[in-house]
Amino acid sequence: MPIAFEMIAYSSIVIFVYIASELASERETKSREGMKIMGLTDGTYYLGWFLLFLVFGLYNALVGTTIFSLTYFTRNNAFILFMSIFIYQISVFGLCWVFVALLPNTRGITMLSILFQIMTMFFAVQVASQYSPPSLLHGLSILPNVPLAQIIKQMFFWNFFNGEGLGFAQAS
Repeated sequence: MPIAFEMIAYSSIVIFVYIASELASERETKSREGMKIMGLTDGTYYLGWFLLFLVFGLYNALVGTTIFSLTYFTRNNAFILFMSIFIYQISVFGLCWVFVALLPNTRGITMLSILFQIMTMFFAVQVASQYSPPSLLHGLSILPNVPLAQIIKQMFFWNFFNGEGLGFAQAS
């Protein structure tokens, strides 16, 4: 279980750090204010960032789904895996905006984003690998890595131990 989770989480670290550092450097250079003076609306600004991240997130989810559907999760529904990875990517995108709002400079945001991803990834592996009370898992699900680790854990269970794979019938 940890290999698949770590591969998905490590592949998103690059996107996470890139988007967070670009948002921070844009904030430091005050280029958004310059674009607003030239007529940029808030909706267009946020749409541009969302579309950029959408391209990165869809590519990462598509590549991850293809690799894991052909190797690890041969019996599971690929759409469920794709949506799990894509929703994880969207939650990471939201964290980028939170970190940019909290810290003033690019260097601090870059360091925080790397440390946060790595620390929560190792924490999520420990929570998912041992028995943890449901209340702890529900409380920690605010961190994007914990739900992803739980989803991967369930996919491994349905794929290898149950034998029939995870599909829409089992998910409901």
